[in-house]
Amino acid sequence: MSILINRISHAIAYDYEDRFGLSVAEWRAMRVLGRLGPNTTAGICQRTAIDEATVSRATTCLLKKILSPKKTDLEDRRRTIVNMTTIGRRIHYLIVPLALSPET
Repeated sequence: MSILINRISHAIAYDYEDRFGLSVAEWRAMRVLGRLGPNTTAGICQRTAIDEATVSRATTCLLKKILSPKKTDLEDRRRTIVNMTTIGRRIHYLIVPLALSPET
């Protein structure tokens, strides 16, 4: 299943990579944040089947692009909570129809 999801993601990645400058891993992390709200990198890994190093790089890139701020979890200072900014939510809203179009 993971292989199929990755193939679909890469097939449509060109649409949103050119328009929004996002990699597949960045988009998939944004998708989790857009659907579920703030989350940890471990939570994103669980929901995307992407390894932790890739998710960490993706969220760091999103932070640099001002799409997703990070903050330390107050309950466990070893964890980082990732969330989307208003700009990130707007981009998410624009990408969802592109990402879902192969399903129709």
